[in-house]
Amino acid sequence: MKIYNKFYRKGNYFPEMLFTVIITIFMITCKHEPFPGPEIINEEINTDTVEFIFNTTSCDENTIYFNNQILPIFISNCAISGCHDAVSAEEGVILTNYTNIMQKIEPGNPNDSEYYGILLETDPEKLMPRTPGTENGNSLPQDQINLIRDWILQGAKNNYCDACDTTEYSFANTIKPIFQLNCATSVGCHGQGSPNGAFTTYDLIMQRVNNGLIEKRVIAYKNMPPAAPLTDCDMFLIKKWIDNGAFNN
Repeated sequence: MKIYNKFYRKGNYFPEMLFTVIITIFMITCKHEPFPGPEIINEEINTDTVEFIFNTTSCDENTIYFNNQILPIFISNCAISGCHDAVSAEEGVILTNYTNIMQKIEPGNPNDSEYYGILLETDPEKLMPRTPGTENGNSLPQDQINLIRDWILQGAKNNYCDACDTTEYSFANTIKPIFQLNCATSVGCHGQGSPNGAFTTYDLIMQRVNNGLIEKRVIAYKNMPPAAPLTDCDMFLIKKWIDNGAFNN
């Protein structure tokens, strides 16, 4: 059963004009804004009008779903600014969708899947994902590496589950894992030591809850994470958690 929730270029001025155009393009293409202006912080937005669409049936606990569990790992660790998002496209690689990811994945065979093999590299210069601003890579958490391996073993399907357990929205069991998977993934995003602000603890997350940025950018604007928004279920659970006091429970 589907649920619809209402939360809801002349003359001597050419160099100057060219400079203005370049700056404008840069500002448009820079998706990850670490320091939003005061107009964003102070803008009043009512997310009660946002519509969430999901299903109340359960997902198969033995099935790994690409869009729910695998794509967020690629989005938050690989498809970031300066790496493999659509704007940067380092070495011509964009890892924001199933089709592109499958170019280096061999269904049923992790050992022949390049995008799995680079996660296991022992040479830091070959290891991926890359630590932003360095020539070295960093290892994903082992549980995420295992998840990608098992998804490949299951046939690397482009599957999705729209089920949502709306009864569980505690910080420890639901909210923190959402931020860990989608946001607190590297220094380039919101990992430990990030200049954009870390989302690694309850107190650090609450700084962005209290000034309204999480609700505005994640739920209203849907421009965080930069490469793709969260699922409707995740957005709904974050909003429900905030609306109910955003407790550290």
